Amino acid sequence: MTLKKYITRATILFLLFSFNTSCQTKWRGKKIILPKISKEIIFMRKNDQKYRMKYVELHKDGKSGTKKYENVVDKLIQIDSSNTSRMKEIINTYGWPTFDKVGEEASNVAWLLVQHADRDPFFQEKCLKLLEEAINKGLANRSNYAYLYDRVQLARGEKQRYATQSSTNSNLNNEDTYFQPIEDESKVQERREAMNIQQHVEDYALSLNFEYQLPTAQEALKRASDFENSYNNNIEKARKAMRRKAYSEAANFYIIALKSDGYTKAEDYIEAARAISLSKHKDIKSASYYYLLKGVFKGYKNLDELKTNPDFENLKQANSEFWKNVLVPTIDRVLNK
Repeated sequence: MTLKKYITRATILFLLFSFNTSCQTKWRGKKIILPKISKEIIFMRKNDQKYRMKYVELHKDGKSGTKKYENVVDKLIQIDSSNTSRMKEIINTYGWPTFDKVGEEASNVAWLLVQHADRDPFFQEKCLKLLEEAINKGLANRSNYAYLYDRVQLARGEKQRYATQSSTNSNLNNEDTYFQPIEDESKVQERREAMNIQQHVEDYALSLNFEYQLPTAQEALKRASDFENSYNNNIEKARKAMRRKAYSEAANFYIIALKSDGYTKAEDYIEAARAISLSKHKDIKSASYYYLLKGVFKGYKNLDELKTNPDFENLKQANSEFWKNVLVPTIDRVLNK
């Protein structure tokens, strides 16, 4: 899977997402504070959804390796980048786009665009706090907070809370799909209901083309233990392989280990990227991007090393666009805080 495929795959879930505004109808038809900004935000959704639909159509038609498909993916990356930049400007100027400022529809679209800002998890985290404040005032949708909360948690390698994120986040059924680790899993449906997520978690899984059964408390503990054991076993194998300089073997074990969100460490992500770089692993354009950004977001301390250590040179060459436009600016921003 290429870097481009990873970025698109991570955001495709929300193509057909239906906003839950049933509890907020009092804001419909009311005069809003920022009508021009409202129209602009709604317009930004047009291309966001248009090209995601094209992506799904091409994928389902078996055209994922075609030039047309690659052009659509390129366009999606450009759109997400542009939308993220504009949303930063809007939020820095006006704060979170609440119901009273932009209306229900635009407020929900603002969340959608931030949800797709995966190349800047720090921005998503900032928006999460603003969204929570808006919800506490009754000026935003509770379900939006749940989805963005899970997105931010997984970007940091932590467990999700509301079971909104799966291993593929798509309904294309092109590979094994499962919910990524969930905290206190037996009570996840209660938390979904508390956040006004109307679809039952088991039905939500079916909409993503996999089966899921809400576990009992005992079963949930067993699942959590399995994730933890998988992490411990595979991370130890990865570290041993690194010491032997068996970099390709190490990369494979790291990739398996790092599926266990909630147990990983910032250093794990960086070491996984190092192994992928040194071995020129087949996932050098996808997993390495993912791991480096997660490592930085999770709080990796030796950030200057990422820019200077020759072990990462293959990643720089493979992901030059990401390296120059995403990783280095992110590192510099963190260092200059």
